Amino acid sequence: MSITEMEEARHNLERGAILSALKQGYDQEMVSVASLSGTLALVGRPITRAGLAFSLGLLADLGYVRIWRARELPGFRADRPSDVRPDEIRFAKLLPKGLLLIDGRVEADAMVSFE
Repeated sequence: MSITEMEEARHNLERGAILSALKQGYDQEMVSVASLSGTLALVGRPITRAGLAFSLGLLADLGYVRIWRARELPGFRADRPSDVRPDEIRFAKLLPKGLLLIDGRVEADAMVSFE
């Protein structure tokens, strides 16, 4: 297995871990990215902030999760000084398609792996 293939496999497992962690909060309206990051670290899958943002964006594009960026949240004002970037992902939610993928009820996705 080449380095590139090992990196790809690691990213696929990270995306699977993200979906699995979000499944724990499926009954909630949304899960904060900060708590998601902490959960991933606790289960032995720490992911950098940039890596988590990239993976969440990809998972959202694939239809497995919904994300909320800072600019989409009530009370966000671009005219106020803040250390939060408008496009920063703040919350995520597992969608039914993601739940079906985890449960093996839809065809496997080559971009997502589960341990």
